[in-house]
Amino acid sequence: MLGAQWLEIDWTGKTWVVPAIRTKSNRDHIIPLSTGALAALREVESLRGVRGDLVFPGSKGGGLWSTTLLVLLQRQMNRAVTAHGFRSAFRDWCGDEGDVPRELAEASLAHVIKDQVERAYRRKSAVERRRIVMQSWCDYCLPPAPTEIVNIEEVRRERATAA
Repeated sequence: MLGAQWLEIDWTGKTWVVPAIRTKSNRDHIIPLSTGALAALREVESLRGVRGDLVFPGSKGGGLWSTTLLVLLQRQMNRAVTAHGFRSAFRDWCGDEGDVPRELAEASLAHVIKDQVERAYRRKSAVERRRIVMQSWCDYCLPPAPTEIVNIEEVRRERATAA
């Protein structure tokens, strides 16, 4: 994520393609983007505009440092957490609550199939099946949107009358 570049984001296909050079498997990793991920990217784009290659540039022109992300996470969550802990939490959710088949969970994490025979026969990436997994994970992690429409002026009048 720290090395994500705008040209890797396919807005039409709703995917992020991490190039092989930045993966442990030395293969492109296609990540289906959930509605939450797309909204976050749109917000980043609107806040700072696309001024350079990196989605999350550092203050000195390069990319963010992993320690920057770590400090941000720990401050926001007010506890000792790690970025890798999110990958672990995702994997636990897949097995325990998401009812996600093992091969989809592992593919979502870009884990290489260790069995050479299985790897030889499994050449595709199940992007559309993983899209459902990523959206389910997003729905699990993000609070639901409010369903009640509130008339702010009416609330203000009620509060003023009650006071």
